[in-house]
This record gives sequence, structure tokens and C-alpha cells, in this order.
Amino acid sequence: MLPNVPRQINTAARAVTLRHPQAIPCVIFRKVTRRSDDPPGQLGSLATLGGLGVLSSEDESDFDWDDLGEGRILFTGTFPGSAQAERADGLVPVPEVEALVEAVAAIDSPGYFVPRRNDVIYVLIGQDVHLPYEIAGIEGNVNIAPYTRRFVLQARDDLAFLANSVTEGLGRAPQG
Repeated sequence: MLPNVPRQINTAARAVTLRHPQAIPCVIFRKVTRRSDDPPGQLGSLATLGGLGVLSSEDESDFDWDDLGEGRILFTGTFPGSAQAERADGLVPVPEVEALVEAVAAIDSPGYFVPRRNDVIYVLIGQDVHLPYEIAGIEGNVNIAPYTRRFVLQARDDLAFLANSVTEGLGRAPQG
């Protein structure tokens, strides 16, 4: 009975995120470092130690980006929008912000995914304006499985090369 509480909170948060008038469309990418088609004992062209790669995906030098799909993002934390509008620089991303992120695909469909730590979110502000954020952490306010999710995002200006793939259209994975 207790697991129903976080499930219902997640269901309500999903509905709000997908239907909220201030929710913004986005595209989510995931860094992929190990592919199943790599020969045993090799990671791409790099040899591994006993079949193991490095400890963290951030340490990998050979990786690719998978396009997980479309989503909607709703900024919930301290997003200084009024101060930015007053300064006329509202498109400058803040260093860290909290948000709810949901996949547009239905939960039972094959295109559904749950965002994870280190996923990259491209917020589609306009036709040529894309703000890249990385999921730096996941927080929640219910400590009962399956837990609630609120994402802590950090701005990632160094990922501008992904913008070309987003601009060219969804469904095409960018090259890393």
C-alpha cells in the first residue's frame, strides 16, 4: 500500500509536466560507452583490463550519444526569470536549476524512457536556440520505492556540437 504513494505522486508529476503551459519541449541524449558488438577484451579499439572498462562513463575517451527521444521539461527550482527579463538576457542558462523532466512517449510504449544521471537535455527554446543541461543529480521527497524524482540540472555550454543534430531533426544520434 505504501508504494502507491510515490507512484501516484510520479503519475501526477508526469501529467503536470506534460500539460503545463510553461513546460518546454526538449530532446534527451544518453552517453553510450560500451556496445554489445565490441569484440571480447576490447572496448571500441581500446583494450580493457579483464574485460572491464573504466569506472565512470566520464573517464571514457571512446563514446557515442544515443538520442532517447522527445520530452518536456518544467523548471521548478530557483530560475531567476524575472531578473533575466529585466536585464534582457533571459536566454543565458543559470549554472544549476531544478526541473521535472518526462518523456513524451506513453509509459507502455517502446519509446518511453526514464531520464538518468549524466543524461544531456537540450531545451528547445526556439528554432535556433537550444540550451544544453546535464542531469547532475536526482532528488526526491519520498523515501519509499519507487521514489519520486526531481532533477538537478547543470548548464553544459561545452556540448554545443549536439545542437547540430537537434537542429537537423529528431531521431538522428549525434556523433561524439
